[in-house]
Amino acid sequence: LCGPDEGRLDVMITTMRERTFEPTAAQIRAARAFAVDSVPHEERRAFGDRVALVVSELASNAVLHARTAFTVRVAASGGTVRVAVGDRSAVPPVGREPDTSAVTGRGLAIVDALSSRWGVETGADGIGKWVWAELERSDDELA
Repeated sequence: LCGPDEGRLDVMITTMRERTFEPTAAQIRAARAFAVDSVPHEERRAFGDRVALVVSELASNAVLHARTAFTVRVAASGGTVRVAVGDRSAVPPVGREPDTSAVTGRGLAIVDALSSRWGVETGADGIGKWVWAELERSDDELA
């Protein structure tokens, strides 16, 4: 979806959508809605809330730190959903321990907690980056 090897879905992708957004706070909400809508209907119960949170965090990082337009990609394949947010900044995201009174700084910890794996890749044109996360159904959701 985003790069040569890291985090590649090794199964046939059944759904893939992409959309670019302007770097504004209002567009974070639009990106979240787009991402959830991109998950196949039969998978939304299992993935919708997690996709919404992960995309919100990654889009927020793009708006706050990259300050460039950002693109959201969503790919789904039998029990796995991969979301990726690309922007034009080459600066990789850095996880940090937020101050308890800080309003920001928890995004990557949230992404890490909600995904089975995540990572960062350089944009295909050598400019910018893609931050991706793969979400898998939990054992409870398989039943």
